[in-house]
Amino acid sequence: MARVVSLQGQVDLSVGGQGAWHPVAVGRALCPGDVVTVRAQGRAAVVFAGDVLTRLDQLTTLQVAAPPKAGDAALGLREGIAHFISRLKKRVEVISPVVNALVEGTEFTVAAHAGEGRVVVAEGRVRASNAAGEQVLRAGESVAVSAGQAPRRIDVRPLDAVQWAIHYPVLVWPARLTDGGVLPPNVIEARRLALRARYAEALAQVGEMDDPVVRAYRANLLLALGRVDQALALVDALGDAAAPGVAVRAAIAVANNAPERAATLAARALALDAGDAAAHLANSYALQSRGALDGALAAAAEATLRAPENPVAWARRAELALSLSQLADARRFAQHALTLDEGTLRARAMLGFAHLLAGDLTLAAGELSAAIEADPADPLARFAHGLTQIRQGRLAAGRRDLELAVLLDPSNGEYRATLGRAYMGEARDARAATQLQLAREIAPASPTAWFFSAQRRLLAGDVLGAIDDGEQALARNEARLNLRASALLDIDRAARGAALASAYQRAGFDHALTRVAADAVEDDGAGAAAHEAMAQAYGDDRRLEAARVSEQFQRFVFGALGQSPVAPQDLLSAPPILNGPRVLSLDETAALFEPRTSHFAASAIAGTQETWGTSVMASTQTERAQAAVGHFDYRSDGFQPDGDVDLSATRGEFRLQLSDAMRVFADMQHKDFVTRDITQSFFTNVDSAIARERSDVVRVGLHTAPSATTSLVAVLGSESGRTVDATTDTLSVSFPFVAGNTAISTETDIARRELALRLDGAGERTRYTLGMTVLRGVDAGTQTENTALTVTNFFPPPATTTFTTTTPRSFRMDTRQHSLFGRLAWRAQPGLKIDSGLDYVDYTQTGVRRTPPPSALVEQLDARHTERLLPSLGATVDGAGTTWRAALIQGVSLDSVGKQSIAPTRFGGFDNRFDDPAGTRYRRLALGFDRPLGGGMRVGGAWSLRKLDVPNALCGVDCLRRWNERRHHLFFNTALSSRVGAEIAWHYESLGLHRVPLSGGFDRPVQLRTETLPLRLFVQLPPNWQVLLEALKVRQDVVNLSPSALTRAHAGFWMANARVAYAVPGGAWRLGLEVRNLFDQRALIQDTDLLSEDPRTPLWYPERAVFVSARVAF
Repeated sequence: MARVVSLQGQVDLSVGGQGAWHPVAVGRALCPGDVVTVRAQGRAAVVFAGDVLTRLDQLTTLQVAAPPKAGDAALGLREGIAHFISRLKKRVEVISPVVNALVEGTEFTVAAHAGEGRVVVAEGRVRASNAAGEQVLRAGESVAVSAGQAPRRIDVRPLDAVQWAIHYPVLVWPARLTDGGVLPPNVIEARRLALRARYAEALAQVGEMDDPVVRAYRANLLLALGRVDQALALVDALGDAAAPGVAVRAAIAVANNAPERAATLAARALALDAGDAAAHLANSYALQSRGALDGALAAAAEATLRAPENPVAWARRAELALSLSQLADARRFAQHALTLDEGTLRARAMLGFAHLLAGDLTLAAGELSAAIEADPADPLARFAHGLTQIRQGRLAAGRRDLELAVLLDPSNGEYRATLGRAYMGEARDARAATQLQLAREIAPASPTAWFFSAQRRLLAGDVLGAIDDGEQALARNEARLNLRASALLDIDRAARGAALASAYQRAGFDHALTRVAADAVEDDGAGAAAHEAMAQAYGDDRRLEAARVSEQFQRFVFGALGQSPVAPQDLLSAPPILNGPRVLSLDETAALFEPRTSHFAASAIAGTQETWGTSVMASTQTERAQAAVGHFDYRSDGFQPDGDVDLSATRGEFRLQLSDAMRVFADMQHKDFVTRDITQSFFTNVDSAIARERSDVVRVGLHTAPSATTSLVAVLGSESGRTVDATTDTLSVSFPFVAGNTAISTETDIARRELALRLDGAGERTRYTLGMTVLRGVDAGTQTENTALTVTNFFPPPATTTFTTTTPRSFRMDTRQHSLFGRLAWRAQPGLKIDSGLDYVDYTQTGVRRTPPPSALVEQLDARHTERLLPSLGATVDGAGTTWRAALIQGVSLDSVGKQSIAPTRFGGFDNRFDDPAGTRYRRLALGFDRPLGGGMRVGGAWSLRKLDVPNALCGVDCLRRWNERRHHLFFNTALSSRVGAEIAWHYESLGLHRVPLSGGFDRPVQLRTETLPLRLFVQLPPNWQVLLEALKVRQDVVNLSPSALTRAHAGFWMANARVAYAVPGGAWRLGLEVRNLFDQRALIQDTDLLSEDPRTPLWYPERAVFVSARVAF
């Protein structure tokens, strides 16, 4: 029927309510008719069948009544105060002498004393009644009742009704009497009992001694038992007679959210006795309440220096080291406290929490279980134990511990927010929403509840609500300065930004996605979730494919155990397939949620143009290792009559945690890729093109994190493979009756070896990245040119004669590459950040081509050597809610294994890795702004000019040709209602040869200007439908350089796209229908990379394309 789970002080039981009183122990079962009474200075917690949690204050008597209905609960509150949490949909009836409370799954407090009663509701619905009348109460409402009178409304905050249940810290541990005398044995015994959380017994041992230090200690013990009024009366009467008494007053001020008063009192305590450990601990709490965590840790360290034998001070020092993520120090300090007194339960809880944060779940569970067994009333130990069980896959047991933590400390907003998150994991959405709302009311400035609420809304399909809550979480990030150091707050901001980016992506608000993801990467360059969001943001930009796959690789490199694996298609650069890298997204929001011990996801797509594809990914993990494997297949005919795309990729990855701060990782990927005639263009110099590519990439690496803000990565990679390119072109022959064509086939064996290092770190006002890469590459192969001329004789007798010539050649290209890179972001003052960068590049590429005898010709293909020291500078200004950015960026585009680099892809808020030929030098000037407007609205834009010096482009061997690139955009997105959102944008992109000649020896496009005006409308329909409609205006201008003249072409058209998706809450499975070019607008477009002439991922579809997709994950 019920079980006692926690008690403090003396708690007695009368079996059946008939016999004598006997002391009750934790774990005792209660049956109908049993009566529990809590004596003075005591508290107890009881869990009833049906998940009804009850906390009893001192001088409270409760009888377990027989339930009126199976599964319900009936409780008789004879006298006192009880706080109830009922999570399941069961009726709970509380019967008291003056008022009865009938509820159905809620949180409320009932008080009954001397003919008076009170009911205060924190959550849900309660019917308060007696013989004179009744009132129906909802969250935040309360009534008072007198004997013989109907319940009447009163104004009482729910938290005010449970002040007695709030958890207060112990900071006084007397080492001597006020006059310096030796402590009497009873006070020494009281210290021992208090360390073991036996506060009522310790209070009895202290007695009524008049010594000011002992009286201050008595006040602190009263505070630990929730007797705030008595404690205040005692320390107020002491005045300034003893520093510990003033220290207790400072601790109460901290609990009452009065940081200035706490600081004043802590300073007074130090002035009274600078050698008193309690005064330094009070100063530690006061500094923490004002966000000075480093100062708080220093104050706790000073307390341990003043009183090295004080286990309370060492436990507090461990707690603050945990807040700063100094896990090794935290464990060392907690262990020292336990060495001083093995019964220091606060230190044991801190030790368990440190093991949890380090990923040592077995050790954490053991320490925390021991702490709970010794002190079942400690909410922190319950909280940490609940998190540990959830991480171990025991969600229900972990959630129960979190509920008990909330019951033991109902004023803790972080506990409630985390409980809401656990309810989300159990798909109990209403419960989750209520707890998150209560958490926001308790701590309105905290971002945690808003962050979890954004996740909840996204899981439930409320994308626009998730955007609003995510923006609220970002805006409140700095409010946790009293819990996290400023450098760690940047990491928190990045995690919140990554979650918000997922919502923007789901809504189709690509520009807002890019801006939020970019901020996340700059806030935490070693955060896997931020890199995943940035990779998704790059998905629609065809000039940033190298940046996209680099971000995906960095997501893998920096990902911890439990991180969802990277799918094979996510690491394919510029796949010329419909929807590009987003074709079969397997796990859109995995980074938002806790690690799982196993993971499986599968997707499939089918549609017009003979398109079909599948993707499968599975992973498993232990406490110290994780392995994953995935496979991807895609087939399509594309948009050309003879077009064909055949692509498959397989990838495996592995992580092994060697210690708290060190892990090794490895990944392997195989790709097979065949395309035929897939280029969409105004101008082409070939009639047919076939490309085949096979490659294998193998990498191993080491990741170590000496501290929470420092990360070092080393990666050794290898790439090998073969490409085959075959083109056929009709010859232009001026003689009649003569026709011909040229077929060129090139087979290339590719080999790359690369070593890369990267160091990330952060201080209070700085964040830096340092790194290096060394690469050796060889491209060697053969090229065969076949020319066929056919002469037709129309005179009798008719005859056809074909003349064929074959010219074979061999070639070899060698690449040697060394680079060093450094980035420093300095927050010069609030609202101003200065970015500086310095790159050193030493790049050499040499190549020769040989023709066999008899000509035995040797040609130099390349002889390029670039050695540069390249500084960059940027500034970010936050003013009046608007962020302004400016940057001057210099760099050299480099080669890398798999085109995936661990170097940063951004600088100063702008892109800094482009799909340029290796060896390209560039200078970029960029300006930008963005402004969140609240309510899901955001506006922003950017202007950019980049000057490129491209090697061997339209100029022969050992030369550079100047190209200019311009990229501008503006965007605005808004939530038109709770179900409808919209984004409108303008894009301008141009890439062109500087000073184009009137004619030349080449035949290729040399200037391309594209302007688009997308308008997107996102609609979410109940229960779980999402619709994205897009109208797109496109204009393109192309200039082609031929041997004889310049030719220009222009295209302008409107296009409509639509996407419909249905997903179950939680994302276990999802169905989608997508239609591109809805009205079948026939449009010719230039869809190639001007610098490499390679086909790109198609953004616009020259004919209607319809796809259906399905996804399942668990």
